Amino acid sequence: MIAQISHTGNTAGIIAYHDKKLQEGVAYILDSNNINTSSRNNIQASINSYNFFSNEKQPTVHISLNFHAEDRPKMTDELYTEIGRKYLNEMGYGDQPFVVYKHQDQAHPHIHIVTSKIRDDGTKISSWGDRYRSQNISRNIEVNYGLKEVSSIKNLNKEAVVLSNSEEYKTYIRSSVKEALTLRPKRKEDFELLLATRYGIQLYSVKGKGVGFALLDGNNERYKNGYGTKGIAASKIDGSWSEKRIKQQLSKNFENAPKRYRNLKATEGLIASDFSYFNKISEVDFNGLLNDQGTYLNSGNEKYLVVDAKGKNVYSERDLKGIDFSKISKTTELLDPVTSGLFDKIAEETLWAYKNDTSKKLELSNFIKDIADQNSFIAFYGDSKTLNRYQTLLSEHELRNLVPHLKNWFNSLDDELGKIVAKEVKTKNDFTKIVEDFSTISKANEAVLLDSLRLNVYNKDYSPTSAERATLAVMASSMYDKINDELNKAIYPTIIFDFDKYVNRTELDAELKEKVDKIIVSKYLKNAVAKAKKSMTDSRGFVESLTNMGVQLVADTKDNGSYHASIKNYGYSYKISGSKEFISSNDVQSTKPANNFEDIKFSRAFENGNYGYAFSIINSGKTSDGLVSRYKDHEVFKPMWSDKEYRTEIHQVLNDYKKENQIHYVSDLKNFLKESQPEFLEFASGKSNLPVGWSKEYLNTYTSIESISESVRMEKERFGNRVELSNVIDNDNMSALIGLRNGNPGSISDYHGKYEISGSLEHSKSLEALQKQPYFKYYSNVFNEASLHLYGDRRVAPQIEFSHVLVYESFRSYIPSKYQEDYQRLFERAYIEHFARNLTEDLKGITEQEKVNYLNSKGIVYVSQGNENYLKLGGSNHLYEAPAEVDLNSQIDGQLEYVRENGFNKPSERRTDQLNFVVAIEKGNFKDAAWLLKQNKASISISNVEITKRKELKTELDKIGDRDHTGDLTKSISRTINKEEGGDGHYQGKHKKRKKGRRLR
Repeated sequence: MIAQISHTGNTAGIIAYHDKKLQEGVAYILDSNNINTSSRNNIQASINSYNFFSNEKQPTVHISLNFHAEDRPKMTDELYTEIGRKYLNEMGYGDQPFVVYKHQDQAHPHIHIVTSKIRDDGTKISSWGDRYRSQNISRNIEVNYGLKEVSSIKNLNKEAVVLSNSEEYKTYIRSSVKEALTLRPKRKEDFELLLATRYGIQLYSVKGKGVGFALLDGNNERYKNGYGTKGIAASKIDGSWSEKRIKQQLSKNFENAPKRYRNLKATEGLIASDFSYFNKISEVDFNGLLNDQGTYLNSGNEKYLVVDAKGKNVYSERDLKGIDFSKISKTTELLDPVTSGLFDKIAEETLWAYKNDTSKKLELSNFIKDIADQNSFIAFYGDSKTLNRYQTLLSEHELRNLVPHLKNWFNSLDDELGKIVAKEVKTKNDFTKIVEDFSTISKANEAVLLDSLRLNVYNKDYSPTSAERATLAVMASSMYDKINDELNKAIYPTIIFDFDKYVNRTELDAELKEKVDKIIVSKYLKNAVAKAKKSMTDSRGFVESLTNMGVQLVADTKDNGSYHASIKNYGYSYKISGSKEFISSNDVQSTKPANNFEDIKFSRAFENGNYGYAFSIINSGKTSDGLVSRYKDHEVFKPMWSDKEYRTEIHQVLNDYKKENQIHYVSDLKNFLKESQPEFLEFASGKSNLPVGWSKEYLNTYTSIESISESVRMEKERFGNRVELSNVIDNDNMSALIGLRNGNPGSISDYHGKYEISGSLEHSKSLEALQKQPYFKYYSNVFNEASLHLYGDRRVAPQIEFSHVLVYESFRSYIPSKYQEDYQRLFERAYIEHFARNLTEDLKGITEQEKVNYLNSKGIVYVSQGNENYLKLGGSNHLYEAPAEVDLNSQIDGQLEYVRENGFNKPSERRTDQLNFVVAIEKGNFKDAAWLLKQNKASISISNVEITKRKELKTELDKIGDRDHTGDLTKSISRTINKEEGGDGHYQGKHKKRKKGRRLR
């Protein structure tokens, strides 16, 4: 269904036109509302009785609803009436006076509606955005009533319309000329050629009377069927289309053309790129190649126009001086695709398709060196857009030569690596310069910014993500008068969601913050308003669409015809001109903008059908509970949840298999599995309920050449980062603690000795013994993450858990004094916050004394100083702010005595044992806790509120036959940390006696 809407001040002319149809017997009045339909004059008077309430120049609205010819059999008068009223209600005219005429003089069924945009109180029904609303309402009506979809009046004309009356004739010409003018033709001859070749309309001049339009047939002659050959004066179709006005518009387009020079050069570059592969090309093939880019060629009288439909421009040969239009021919002839570079372009696209599917974030040079495989590369050539566009133009012989060419091209990549690396280095240097300049202007910490944007030595293998590029582009735009096109294009609308991950806006000075806000907010708001307009059918839908995207609306107090759109906490607003009459203030007041950016990101992704990305957002745990409850069980996510569960399960099975076969490296595991897949599948079937088919498919990907190469590369990268961190810390003991050790003579290696560099470590002998402990590798990994966060890549947020305090306890004596406090704060804070969180979440409602007893049982002391309340770990001087829910009204005695009696009061082996006990109890390792008690190396420190844990511990003590907890200790905190985290841990099988003095095992 196509709705054509026009606004006019000539009410009498519109009514007279339809009355003439009534008199001719080809129309009748189908429906009306608040209209006296007894005569033409009474209809006119009924409409004007509303129009008189306003000074609006064009108060009368004329609408035609046009249906496809195939719908005629189902279009009864009742259905016409129902659809007409539904359309008017949704467009806001349901309560207005209106009359509906059914015409029967054309091949396609249609009705006409005449109404007023002026309400009986003198207010006006807004026509703002009515094109979008009408389109959406029409699409909904087609779906709801099972009508054939028709997207434009021109499609309707080609399929079924016989233009047999002046109104339909004018409608078609009006819509076509209006569209042609939006393409900004710059010369009269361009405008004439555009109308004739694209719309089949002749622009003609009559001496002394101005210009007019007439429809042309397939022979480029005036349309003779139906209405006849008579043209229509431009001013009769639209008052603004006089010859003088049209000339002024063309002249204005010419004057403003330099402002759109970028669009012209983009179109020229697009065409030139394709033309370089041809000796000659037909107009049909030209349009076939470029129509997906919104670019079309129109020709007539041996002249050519290029229409850029996306950029809303039309160019003649005089504009596109870099294009050789002599190549346009009746036939098409490709140049040799090898020498013309066509096959090379296909190869480049194949490489990027392969890389993005395999290692999207990796630098291209590293991907080529470490990952890419020729056979896998060849498998991706079908993903080349250029090949898909050109395939029908290539001969069978040329297509047969493509794969051999791709193989040769791939083999020559090594020779191009130098250029690729140089380009990558330049890009990173340019980005680093942006950060340097921004840091100078904003007084931000340059090192922190470089880390957050991954421009440090620890991320040298990776290309910046789209969010990082966009952030850098915003920073550049806020500082420089001009940035290059590539950077400008990098700023996408939703960068507003990601910018604060890298730059703290609240710390910027007012002027710089204002610039940044304008860049990121204007981009988002313009996109949000355009998106909302395209999907709206009424005011509420428009407002709700915006509020769902976090946009709030405020009426412009200085301009009665506008609203401003803004984002909370951002100092920029976007004016939506002419929208106030359309937007209902009640809708604005009754809807509240969404304020959770993660919810907004999810909604946008879900609405756009990007379900994979939407799933990653809802799976992140950052979305609101309401959104999760609405969407978590949605049909599209069910296979994704299953796949996630399967992956979690198979990773655990792989880890078990790796340990059982004493394999230390993931790359070695993958190579091992490549030859022993049946053996692993049998192993997995005994450990899990994974579908065999899914497991086989997963293993094929897991053991692919690319996957193995990527694991090797990542292992090398991790080793290299430890070496880099070691250089920064510059202490051999610390280097050993983060997992480096002396390897072959004259070398430093990773923990298991697979990767080496030249050098040696001079660390203590006792540390060398510590490195041999079976739990050391896991502890070292935790310590390395903490060290990287503290002294290397500050972007790395270590996953420090409460149990990791044991890592600090075990490594403390080897950490140089200048570093100790940093680590102590990092690990102690995680421990204290865990148990404080238990009080606020799991142990609500207990007394103050019970709260203190609970904390004391974990070695944590509550301290009140003035009006401030703190928590600290026994034996430590560092205070940590207590959560509000933990704050107590008075200082409670006996805490220090309790902590001292239980061995928490000073760093020692006893304290380490007691913390081992606490961690074991908290993780449910009651057997390990019982052994500590039996060997008299720990005391029971479990509060009275932990009744279940006391019972579990007693059960384990009963099993080992000792109720008074005495004896000698062989430390057996077997899975204290490892149980839930999958590391190498302590547990080595059965509990065995160890010599006195051994620290941990």
